[in-house]
Parts: sequence; structure tokens; C-alpha cells
Amino acid sequence: MRVGTRRRVRRTLPTWMELTHRTDVPAGDVTRYQGVAATTVRRALLDVRGRMPPDRWEALVGQALRRALIDEHPAAARPGGPA
Repeated sequence: MRVGTRRRVRRTLPTWMELTHRTDVPAGDVTRYQGVAATTVRRALLDVRGRMPPDRWEALVGQALRRALIDEHPAAARPGGPA
């Protein structure tokens, strides 16, 4: 599991967890799920786009659209957003 944070973490993490220091995520791409800060579904889809086969990524986008987790296709660039 990869976890991103903007703050320094001083405690020892489990071996299965990788901590990534992220300062490049705009506040508009961060939300809270049950009190835990996380990237939005749209941002998460954009972040994994180049790490998986295009057909699988499109299937995930389609599922997110059907479940109303996003309101537009993430490839439709928004001003100031990630490409």
C-alpha cells in the first residue's frame, strides 16, 4: 500500500506500507473519506493512468462514471489540473 502525506511521519510503519511525501497535490484534489485525507477519485485515476493498460484504465473510468464517483472523464483536462 502506498500512502501519500504532506507532513513528516516519525513512527515506524508496517513493512507493507510505503510512505510517499507529496507536496505537488493541490488542495482541490484532496478530500476526506470517513475522516481520512485522500486524493479524489478523479486525481487517483489520473495518477495511475500511465501505470496500467489503457483498456483497464478506461474500464475503471467507466465504472467511476456509472457510480457517480466522478462527473466527467478525467482525460478532459481542466485548467490548472494535472494532465
